[in-house]
Amino acid sequence: MGHKGRRRKRKAEKNTLPGGFNTRLDLPDRFSPEDVLSQIGEHARMFQGYRVSMGSVRYKLFAQSLVCVGCGMEGKFFLLRKNPNPHPGYDGPPRAHFNLWGEAEDGTLILFTKDHILPKYHGGKNRLENYQTMCCICNTRKGDKLESGE
Repeated sequence: MGHKGRRRKRKAEKNTLPGGFNTRLDLPDRFSPEDVLSQIGEHARMFQGYRVSMGSVRYKLFAQSLVCVGCGMEGKFFLLRKNPNPHPGYDGPPRAHFNLWGEAEDGTLILFTKDHILPKYHGGKNRLENYQTMCCICNTRKGDKLESGE
């Protein structure tokens, strides 16, 4: 890795806390699941001056369950993450999206994700009925394996 690559990596590590929380992109205010999930719909909503599209299938999945199917950890709050690079020609309000977070016993923030029950690698579709809530640790561990361990 060259000199510039090492500098970028150190800079990224300096701004990133365990679990993927990034102090440059994630805004510090926590939002309750009720505050976010009650706004699900086809239209964007404004949160702290940021435009958030509330039609995401992730939000619909989290409305069904905030609990990781792998380890049982519960997602406790949402953080608003700024979208750093707007689309060329976009001149509206800055955009952001919500990420669901849980907290480990040691206080480490753990990101929650949508996982494919039947992985895409095995023909799984991008459909709500093929998604399940998982923390990023369990999702990484599962990878593209089938539930039966295949």
